Amino acid sequence: ELDKKGLMMYGQMTAGSWIYIGTQGIVQGTYETFVEAGRQHYDGNLKGRWILTGGLGGMGGAQPLAAVMAGACCLAVECDPDHIDFRLRTKYLDEKTDSLDEALALIETWTKSGEAKSVGLCGNAADIFPELVKRGIRPDLVTDQTSAHDPVNGYLPSG
Repeated sequence: ELDKKGLMMYGQMTAGSWIYIGTQGIVQGTYETFVEAGRQHYDGNLKGRWILTGGLGGMGGAQPLAAVMAGACCLAVECDPDHIDFRLRTKYLDEKTDSLDEALALIETWTKSGEAKSVGLCGNAADIFPELVKRGIRPDLVTDQTSAHDPVNGYLPSG
């Protein structure tokens, strides 16, 4: 009954269901999640590891910065070049490319040197993620912050 009246909210990573405050509201929780994954699964840290994610919008845009803060590299796939450019301007992202091979070369260089950096790849996660599987490339962590849950305004089909 309270839900129908709009009087219910649930806990989530940002400030709360009724007060979305943008990307800065998700950086801390994303960072803590990545650090905990490193603690539980990678001998305490993410140095030399990389995270694959989709989406650099309002929520997903925090992931490259949080990954780097946690000591990991990040390959973020985003279909809107304006989102990538915005993340570069605001220092949430380090590099940009439209080539999967270039993005993977950067990730390989950074992980081998233990450097924590991020790259935004202009492409569709629905195409890029399966291509990585096809190539036998296995990230250390995979997330998705695309709007694929919104079939009208957010989902971008493969192709």
